[in-house]
Amino acid sequence: PERHREADRAFLESFFNDYSFAMLITTHGGLNVSNVPTVFEAKPGGWGKIWWHLAKSNGQNAALAEAAEATFVFH
Repeated sequence: PERHREADRAFLESFFNDYSFAMLITTHGGLNVSNVPTVFEAKPGGWGKIWWHLAKSNGQNAALAEAAEATFVFH
């Protein structure tokens, strides 16, 4: 919902840098949840990118290859 939308870029950049682990959640082929380390790469004038590491042998890679959507829950 719109009331939960956070658009304060400085807050988000700080949050992503302070909380560098996230649960990656997909539902293609069933519920898939992986805890992944993340790195936020800021982009001047833009939102930037979130990079993460997922082991090659992790079964969630197949879900990511087919998934239309994924959710990150930072912790």
